[in-house]
Amino acid sequence: MSSDGRREEWAHRRQVESLNERLEATMEELKQTRQELKETKQKLDVATNTIANTH
Repeated sequence: MSSDGRREEWAHRRQVESLNERLEATMEELKQTRQELKETKQKLDVATNTIANTH
């Protein structure tokens, strides 16, 4: 393999690694957001039940 080919392959691998790291970070953010949404939904359910029970 030529040195140009090796350089290209190395650059490609670095790019893939970088994309994988970004994907992992995004997945972690999504997990946190999902948890926050669950907690918000629980609060809304409590508020809805409270309103329903007081009217």
